[in-house]
Amino acid sequence: MRRDGVIPQYQIDGAIPYHVRKDLALIGAELTGSDILVPLFDIITNKKVGAQTITPDGRKFFSKGMKKAGVGALIGAHTDRIYVTEGWADAVVVHQATGSQALFALDAKSMPKAVASLKKRHPHSEIIVVADHDDEGLQAAKATGVPYCRPAEHGMDVWDLWKAGGNSAVIAMLNTTITDTTEGQDKPLASYGVVAGDQLSAMEFPPVEFLLPELLPTPTLALLVGPPKAGKSWLAWRWALAVSASGRDVFFIASEDSQRRIKERIAAIHGAIPSNMRLLAAHDSPEPIPRGQEAVKLIRSVKEQYPDTSLIVIDVAQAIMEVSTREKGYSAASAEWGTLQHLAHELKIAILLVHHAKKTSGLDLNSPLESVLGSTAIAATAETVMIMEPIAGSRDVKLHITGKDVDTLDLAFPWKNPGFGNSMDADEVGLGETQMAVLDYIRLNPKCTLSDVTENLNKDKGQVSKIIARLVSLGKVSKNERHFLFPA
Repeated sequence: MRRDGVIPQYQIDGAIPYHVRKDLALIGAELTGSDILVPLFDIITNKKVGAQTITPDGRKFFSKGMKKAGVGALIGAHTDRIYVTEGWADAVVVHQATGSQALFALDAKSMPKAVASLKKRHPHSEIIVVADHDDEGLQAAKATGVPYCRPAEHGMDVWDLWKAGGNSAVIAMLNTTITDTTEGQDKPLASYGVVAGDQLSAMEFPPVEFLLPELLPTPTLALLVGPPKAGKSWLAWRWALAVSASGRDVFFIASEDSQRRIKERIAAIHGAIPSNMRLLAAHDSPEPIPRGQEAVKLIRSVKEQYPDTSLIVIDVAQAIMEVSTREKGYSAASAEWGTLQHLAHELKIAILLVHHAKKTSGLDLNSPLESVLGSTAIAATAETVMIMEPIAGSRDVKLHITGKDVDTLDLAFPWKNPGFGNSMDADEVGLGETQMAVLDYIRLNPKCTLSDVTENLNKDKGQVSKIIARLVSLGKVSKNERHFLFPA
């Protein structure tokens, strides 16, 4: 809510506290005005000896005259494995990522004495130093005599790594510990982010975030599939505008449209084009839409130039895929689409690809996913898949949604000429006026009877009985042994 501007950043006297700017919980510390106060203790005796003050701009001060040798702050409850860091923010990051206790050891110079004291207090615990990636941090880590690790990139500390790659990046680094006997040896699993079961159990993850409720989680690689002239672009524009209206930035790559056509289309369904939506119309672009790895570079450039972008729509997907003279096999398609999936998570965005469906005339499909044009790897790689199916006799469509972070559901979108209206349950699209009236009455009056419905709607009892039987078969209404009716 703070990020979206619904509520302001927490601040006192006009200054945003250090932990708020760092996106950290206030663990093992307290707030005094706009400053953070981290109480510090003798590691062996647990006697308080002073504190570190951290101002909103990141300046740090220790209590005047305080001894630093063998002093620190333990973050979290005691665990068999204890990590030791140079800074308070680093200790909080490690604790939150692993659930293990972490010791804030004040700085690199005091690290060896802090580890020695920690060994005396917890002689049976596994101790791992998490060093900053600089010369001083490396020297201090080696001097402790215990296994250590550090971010791969020079100049980074643990908080920098967490901010760039999240908990998974921190876990991957913690699993690449170095000792005197292992330093310099090859560690083939070091870059894979392997995590121990107890570490994963202790990790806490935020709930899945949605750009569109029930439809579009983030980050994700999403696929909107439909046959020609089914209205795929209309639906994609509808969703892009909805995300834009929620205050999030959108980038739309229209490979088959001109700026004039886009303006006319949006004007017909929405009005003015919002300023937080940016458009790349292929017909008016001096450069052609790039393919393959060049398309990946384009997406990265979008995020770099417009860092608040939450959704990138590409209509159609084929415009950015490598040209092939033959149909791509499973491995090639999986690698190509998998690159986009990893890119969405790396950039923390949703990428929505509009894609064509197979010509299904004469085909018996066992699943809506089988209608996706091309290799089965495409539907397998995309994390959110939405399949459009035209409803006979109209321009309305059914939409089958399935994916890793969404519940499987079927919706219907009525055609409003131009564009689609609000979604509704797909099973209710074919219901007539009287059938909907019966369903609405039961929803408003649970535990009603057939007679109640007949009398209040002034309808024929036989007709209502048949309607209720159909609603029961569709799963919209249930009936108990006493024949009371309930909405399902």
